[in-house]
Amino acid sequence: KKGYTFTGWNSQSDGTGTFYNDEEIVKNLTAIKGVTITLYAQWEANTVNYTVNHFVMDTTGNYPTTATKTQTLSGKVDTTLTLADLQDISLVGEGITYNHGKAYGVEYYAVTIPTEGELEINLFYERGLYEVTLNAGAGIANVSGAGTYFFGENVTINVILQEGFAWINWTGTETITAQEYAFEMPAHNMAFQANAG
Repeated sequence: KKGYTFTGWNSQSDGTGTFYNDEEIVKNLTAIKGVTITLYAQWEANTVNYTVNHFVMDTTGNYPTTATKTQTLSGKVDTTLTLADLQDISLVGEGITYNHGKAYGVEYYAVTIPTEGELEINLFYERGLYEVTLNAGAGIANVSGAGTYFFGENVTINVILQEGFAWINWTGTETITAQEYAFEMPAHNMAFQANAG
């Protein structure tokens, strides 16, 4: 039986009866003379290795071609694996969540460890999308940098002042004195107002 190791015989098919080793010499299996006794072969699933590749979306919204992390795990043949249960908690957190899993190039919720051949599972983690909202206060001709950004993506906000006005600051989610301000997108929305006087 492929993927299994023969362990012996049992008087019950589910293995709950009397166990006998292979080639064991036995006698008096029943008190009734001439009765046929049926013994059932017992098999134990082999433990095999399988590979789990983890792909974390980059800050452009694409998944890398090379796995962010690879693990070699093991399990019993014919065991059902729920792919979400294999996610690496060290890769998820604020701004990054498990998205989906694939095996054999197809998206699956769960797969069974095969009796032969290698099982390779690919798990994908996505970055959250967050908004940068900019408002122009008095003396501001134009603001730039508003939009939707992936967690960790580089963002730069800036302004063009109207003639005769001097830059003061950005207020809102944070108070920033620099007119041009660069930051990495956090795992929440950001809102600023540009102020001049």
